[in-house]
Amino acid sequence: MKYACLVYNNPNDTASITDADLDRMIANWDVWMSELEKLGKHVFSSGLQSTVTATTLRKCNGQVAISDGPFAETKEILGGFTIIEARDLNEALIHAKKLAEICGGTVEVRPQFDPFADLIDPMDKRCAAAFKRSIENAESQ
Repeated sequence: MKYACLVYNNPNDTASITDADLDRMIANWDVWMSELEKLGKHVFSSGLQSTVTATTLRKCNGQVAISDGPFAETKEILGGFTIIEARDLNEALIHAKKLAEICGGTVEVRPQFDPFADLIDPMDKRCAAAFKRSIENAESQ
C-alpha cells in the first residue's frame, strides 16, 4: 500500500528558521530518504514552492473559479510530500515519525486512493464504485 506523508508548516514559524537549521534539516532528510530507499519503501518526494505561487481552483455555483493563493482553511501550509510504500498504516507511521522529527512541522499520513482496496470511508467507497463503473463502461465500448 502506498501512503502520502504530507508535510505542513506554519509560515510564522518558518520565518525564523536559519540557514544552519535548513542545512541540518536537509542533511537529516537525506539520511531518512536513504534509509527508505535501502528498504525499498521510497516512491517519490517533492517539496512545493511557496504559497505565493499557488493557484486554487474551486467549483462554486456550477462554475470553476480560479484565484491566486492557496486559500486553505488552515493556519498551516502544505510544504511538500513523500510517497512511501508500507505494508500497513503502522509501518507508514514509523517512517513518518522520523520525517516529523526532521522537518519540525506537522506530517499527515494518508493512504493512496485505490478503488480496489478495502475502503472504510463512505465517500471513498462511492468514488471507488464510480471508478469501477467507468472502467466497466470503457471496456464494454
